[in-house]
Amino acid sequence: MTTIANYDHPALKGTPPKNRRGIQKSSIFSAKRYSPFEGGKGDDLLVMKNIFYVGLILFAGLISACKKDSPKQTTTSGKTFSNGVFVVCEGNFTYGNAGVSFYHRDTKQTETNIFQTINGYPLGDVFESMYGDGSHYFLVVNNSQKIEVVDASTFKTTTSITGFNSPRYYIPYNDKAFVSDIGANGVWVLGSDMKIKSKIAASGWTEQMVLFNDELFVTKVKNGYCVLVIDPVNEKITDSIPVGEEPQWIVKDKEDKLWVLTNAYRKTKPANLHRIDPVTHKVLLTLTFPTTSDAPTRLKLNATMDSVLFLDNGIYRMGISETSLPAQPFIKPGAHKYYGLGIDNATGIIYGSDALDFIQPGIVFRYRADGTPLDSCRTDPGPGDFTFVK
Repeated sequence: MTTIANYDHPALKGTPPKNRRGIQKSSIFSAKRYSPFEGGKGDDLLVMKNIFYVGLILFAGLISACKKDSPKQTTTSGKTFSNGVFVVCEGNFTYGNAGVSFYHRDTKQTETNIFQTINGYPLGDVFESMYGDGSHYFLVVNNSQKIEVVDASTFKTTTSITGFNSPRYYIPYNDKAFVSDIGANGVWVLGSDMKIKSKIAASGWTEQMVLFNDELFVTKVKNGYCVLVIDPVNEKITDSIPVGEEPQWIVKDKEDKLWVLTNAYRKTKPANLHRIDPVTHKVLLTLTFPTTSDAPTRLKLNATMDSVLFLDNGIYRMGISETSLPAQPFIKPGAHKYYGLGIDNATGIIYGSDALDFIQPGIVFRYRADGTPLDSCRTDPGPGDFTFVK
């Protein structure tokens, strides 16, 4: 079964666009070059040469200054991946250009395409999410219908889990694990052998998951908008919590309350942000976005877990004790359109990404916790999420 990765992915609109913003691609090097030999004399040529050399020196100085302010890039690998950030790069739907980039906090260098470099074959099509348990990372590759399991130190593949329709997220529980899926009409259950052992039936698309007090909370995007409550021991649905249209994102704050963000991509109703008590399964707060043109996504928590952040043509921040949505973005988008969001709990630094056209290298922007810009780096195509490593 072939399915799309996200409603906001360009694949939803048919053939993947050449440029995400609909702008015809061009190159600064394609402009017509001026020749000083056309109608010029000797003195004119000397002047032009002097101007050329001065311009070259100024240009070299500018490039040198930019390098001091931006993280360096490299495509080398073969080292232990620690003290850094994995960038989950989706790539473009059906292009098979998904990849993993790694940003080193200490050197500010970015390694790209590390999975293929180390393992000798491409990661696959639409890299959706990544989970680490200390010894391994689980790379959920949506449209390749698999999960690649790699060694946490070497990033070499140890096994590949297959048999999914279109997997989204992975979460472990004791000697088993659960995997959500767009097209499986349920949640997959993996055994200790890392193979599919069963499926918990639930009509529709299942998405992000959170474990709390031996209960698994799963957002269900289609066919009855709700948060499913699953008993992970007996592998059964025990309850469902109704929420707004197309709930996709879920996080747990420092007060052990759940936050659920609905996308409402159908645009029949505005999106919602809910706060839920996971003990009573009651909705404590429902905030409705002003218009159906709002498209909030990528719900995250800050490092101290007392604020939620999300994207909606900018990066918004809201304290967990607040009872109204922020009116203005905490970080404005500028010339870029944010696609991915992550917060480094070790440093408080905020990571926002622009996927551009999902074909060329993406861009990741870093900000201090107060929103002050730091720097940026290039990644593999379609950066959408982040996994932070100590």
